[in-house]
Amino acid sequence: MDFSLALELLRKGDYGVLSLADKEGPYAVPISYALWEQDLYFHCALEGRKMDMIPATGAPAQFTVVAKAETISEKFSVRYQSVMAFGTVAPVTDKEEKIQALRLLCQKYSPGYEREAEKSIQSSVGHTGILKLHWDDITGKESRGDE
Repeated sequence: MDFSLALELLRKGDYGVLSLADKEGPYAVPISYALWEQDLYFHCALEGRKMDMIPATGAPAQFTVVAKAETISEKFSVRYQSVMAFGTVAPVTDKEEKIQALRLLCQKYSPGYEREAEKSIQSSVGHTGILKLHWDDITGKESRGDE
């Protein structure tokens, strides 16, 4: 898949799977996200396994979005489009960047509710975690299901 289509799929996807690894093994979690230039933003709790796996300096990560998947039973195949982003994920600590990330998420998932979203953002920014994956590379793959 060419780069521009892979980027468009990454921009428009509904959710993806963030994959991390540490000495205890791999960990992958489905998560909603928003894209801004070469950064993917995720909101999360301030504590938990995901946060424990990501030091303040960041950790290698991979993020996968499956934009379309349709089983074609009679051909024993699948028609699909997917994209993977590779980079470093780190917690966002700057309050203004956290607010901007939350606005991006609200714009993506709750369009038309800007006023209500702004109130929610201001009241939750102090107790909401934000992760940022700065991707260095993205790659996409697709199949029409007839190969």
